[in-house]
Amino acid sequence: VEAYAQGARNAIAAGFDGVEVHGANGYLIDQFLRDGVNKRSDAYGGSLENRARFLFEVLDAVTAAIGADRVGLRLSPLNSYNSMVDSDPVGWIGFL
Repeated sequence: VEAYAQGARNAIAAGFDGVEVHGANGYLIDQFLRDGVNKRSDAYGGSLENRARFLFEVLDAVTAAIGADRVGLRLSPLNSYNSMVDSDPVGWIGFL
């Protein structure tokens, strides 16, 4: 999580106006969100609330680092990249 925050700080220091947290297309955050991929049995798996925990931790860290007005989020709930599926992608978008 801290690496996301540091990356955001680095982007701002390099002169970018903001950052986009990439939670789509099979990347790590996307893998946590999808119940077809996330088979964890700890605080980051199971329920939708648990599967979204990593995303929320990343967003909290990044917005704390550079400000919410400089942070965007990319999600792709209906994309099944590398056959990654979710039983209710529209449901988790509503939750988020």
